[in-house]
Amino acid sequence: MMDDKDKISLEVAELFFLSFDGGIGEEQFARLEALLLNNPFAREHYYYLLQTVVELEETEEILHVERSDSLVGNFDTFLWKALAEDEKTAPAIAIVKPTPQREPVKMLKVEKSPRVINKSSLCTVIVSIAALVFVLIYVSLAPTPASSVAMITDSLNAQWVQSDHQTDIGGRLWDNEGARWLLKGTVKIEFDYGAEVIIEGPSEFELESADEMILHSGRLYVTIPKRATGFIVQTPSSTVIDLGTEFGLEINNIGSTNVYMFKGKASLIPGQNGDKGESHILVAGQAKAVTLSGQVREIELKKQAFVRKFDSKTGFLWRGEDEISLADVVGGGNGFGTGRPQRGVDPGAGETRTYGRHRERVYLTAANTYLPYEPHSFIDGVFVPSSSPNPQVVSSMGHTFSDCPKTNGEYFEGIINGGGLKGIGEKRALLLNGVDYGTRENPGIFMHANQGI
Repeated sequence: MMDDKDKISLEVAELFFLSFDGGIGEEQFARLEALLLNNPFAREHYYYLLQTVVELEETEEILHVERSDSLVGNFDTFLWKALAEDEKTAPAIAIVKPTPQREPVKMLKVEKSPRVINKSSLCTVIVSIAALVFVLIYVSLAPTPASSVAMITDSLNAQWVQSDHQTDIGGRLWDNEGARWLLKGTVKIEFDYGAEVIIEGPSEFELESADEMILHSGRLYVTIPKRATGFIVQTPSSTVIDLGTEFGLEINNIGSTNVYMFKGKASLIPGQNGDKGESHILVAGQAKAVTLSGQVREIELKKQAFVRKFDSKTGFLWRGEDEISLADVVGGGNGFGTGRPQRGVDPGAGETRTYGRHRERVYLTAANTYLPYEPHSFIDGVFVPSSSPNPQVVSSMGHTFSDCPKTNGEYFEGIINGGGLKGIGEKRALLLNGVDYGTRENPGIFMHANQGI
């Protein structure tokens, strides 16, 4: 039985020769055009037939075989039988074998027969060739349809150079859209294949597919779950293929790439524009630099060089620091030194305040209350206990502290990052064993005894 390719080959051949001879109809020509546009195998077979015809047309010598009809006629059957009987009874005759004489071989020039070209056939062939050329050009030059490959899952203070691309949180990103420029800020992109990429501005990048991207300049941090192993990042001087890992990439102004491995391992392939070199396997704790010429060298691992986690709702941003400072969070920071001194939380209002200089203490009352604190996810809430017989609520989930000491329900100032100020130029010190814990180097929280956080 014929398979699909055999059927297509036969149909294309029939339509081809009909068009060549000028006998193709409109419906048949439309069918041929549809096959060439929609079927790669049909185009390949059509091109083969066309190439064969052209080669035959260009052949300079054509062998003509003349057919002789001298042996084709009405032979008498009786005559053939008589000759056969005579052959049986005739006496033998000695035949002298003549010496063969070689005659010089004469080269005969074969005149090429003039060929009559049917104008209609020629027109059809020209149209067919033009259609084929159009199909080949369209297939080779037509842009590949774009596909949705990733989504922006978070964005913090992001500013884009181009506004025609999707930049909102929750927006889908497509391949074949060209380069994107993140001027400043931080963006988190989750690829459909599973990779999570955090990009810091200024950076230029491009999405190739659901499991591949290009970083032209800037920096990014990649987190790869096991199900997404094989994620690829192309740079001007290298290719990084993930083997289940977390790594950071940064590209300097001259196109060199620095690769920092934090977890797992990856394959680093040096080379530019497809000129690939020998692969290097990087493991956790290693870092390498790759120049545009493909040279690879060891460099120091920068543990806090990349944003690894962030939350736009709370402003939290983590670069791999080992400890989080609650005092810094109280000061409106991300826990890693961005909080402001003298800034804190008012337990009577559940709001952020900046505390200045006070000449006298002002006591406030907020007995037996618990107020959730919305500005930062690391702080659930604040409270002021009292002498109430009711248990003190200490969380937004309703947890209570039944043995909380009884107070008069009064407090002064708030829960502050740093020591606070007693008066003009006079700082309250938070001294412990001679160390002041109200500084950026040694963070501490100042709070009255009748307060809780």
